[in-house]
Amino acid sequence: MAPHVRHPGHSHSLEEVYVSLAGGEWRLTNMDWTAPGPGGLIYNEPGVLHARRTTDELRLAIWCLRIGNA
Repeated sequence: MAPHVRHPGHSHSLEEVYVSLAGGEWRLTNMDWTAPGPGGLIYNEPGVLHARRTTDELRLAIWCLRIGNA
């Protein structure tokens, strides 16, 4: 994500994991914005309201979305 961009709060029926590589902040329901730093993990359970944003730096992350039963 480019600097100063916000992906608004949303939820969905799929679980997802992010591995933070650079920049960015995440927020889950009832949680303040947090910057996990390089190597930090972010897990979004199905149905949980979550959002992400950038400040002065861009955000780079690996995104994994579970779409099937394993």
